[in-house]
Amino acid sequence: MIRSNIIYERNVLISIVRTEDPFGVESVHTPEMGPGLEGFEIQAGYMQVIDIEKIIREHGIQEKVIFYGIEDIATANPIWKLFSVIKRLTPNFVQFNKLPAAKLQGVVTRVEM
Repeated sequence: MIRSNIIYERNVLISIVRTEDPFGVESVHTPEMGPGLEGFEIQAGYMQVIDIEKIIREHGIQEKVIFYGIEDIATANPIWKLFSVIKRLTPNFVQFNKLPAAKLQGVVTRVEM
């Protein structure tokens, strides 16, 4: 958002927190964190499959663009390389949560260890 100079009239930062309980979904909406900035937190059990779009729409949030982050791990350490391979083979956040591809804007961060 900052590099692309993309700021909307209403910006909602959504945080998804996995809890220690296996099931259950709670959401907390902070309407005004600042001018044009809102916060929204979804707390879900570690085994709970959630429909993010449905939850945010229930709270009156209509998304235009969804920004998400992915990190790429670069390392010479064999243990971290194994972790990096496992991470690439598992579904990413977008695939797992079935987010709409037409509204996505990805941000990739490279982590060198």
